[in-house]
Amino acid sequence: MAAKAETDFIFVEGFKDAPYEKIVLIRSEWDWLELKSLKGAALVIKPEDVNLNGSAAIDRNDNAQIEAWFAAWMEGNSI
Repeated sequence: MAAKAETDFIFVEGFKDAPYEKIVLIRSEWDWLELKSLKGAALVIKPEDVNLNGSAAIDRNDNAQIEAWFAAWMEGNSI
């Protein structure tokens, strides 16, 4: 169905080892320990109370920053 739609992007869960950019959604520090070595992580989104020890991430409730990231990404820029 997605092949027929005019989409800008498609979210697919899994495929962690695939060679394309990824958005990493984490719930805890433990998730980050498991996922921080992924290649192609373009964005990390985390709960506000999760500390990633200085790694770049956007809090999941920061809609303005998430929207700004997507807008820049769709224009071919990265933040």
